[in-house]
Amino acid sequence: MTATIAALAGCGIHVPDGVTRHVDAAADPAGFTYCYGHGCGDQATVRLTEAQWGEVQALFAEPAADPAAERAQIAVAVARLETLAGAQAGTSGDLGGTGGGWFRTGQLDCYDEAINTSNFIAMLQGDGLLRFHRLSTPIQHGIMSGWAWPHATALIAEISGPATGLDRSVRYAVDSWFHDNGELPEVVTATAWKAGWQPASLATR
Repeated sequence: MTATIAALAGCGIHVPDGVTRHVDAAADPAGFTYCYGHGCGDQATVRLTEAQWGEVQALFAEPAADPAAERAQIAVAVARLETLAGAQAGTSGDLGGTGGGWFRTGQLDCYDEAINTSNFIAMLQGDGLLRFHRLSTPIQHGIMSGWAWPHATALIAEISGPATGLDRSVRYAVDSWFHDNGELPEVVTATAWKAGWQPASLATR
């Protein structure tokens, strides 16, 4: 079991250019950079058609009644965008975690996932689709010791609503790294995530 956890938890040794450098707060569905190959070692330019972006917009057609409902919408949107981007970038076969996909063409590590998910959320935000959240700076935890290798994720901050936009200081990790391409990302509080949280389904593997 320890070896399995190590394969799932180990994201990578380092990211030469960091994560935030590749996050684009002005990412545009008509053309944006999509990272893969570990630490954004490879990049593709993904261009969504109006119809494809319309699929994403439709997920927010019914405004969320509260922050929890909007987080669910964000998760579905991230999964859909990952599917669309994967088809163009050649990463549709990306496997959850990192250990099982070392040396595979089109594999993403957690740094790639954190960057891409942040850019997806930036596009949602830029299109005015989010009412209760704003994109925040990606976070990282872990040290290169035992199985606790560094791990990064995208982050959103909950706000009180569109009328005030006041930050409630409640932040949530939006982590698509745990699962295969196009599956729903995990959305948990940043506090739990930084403490080493992982999906219960993985703990029994």
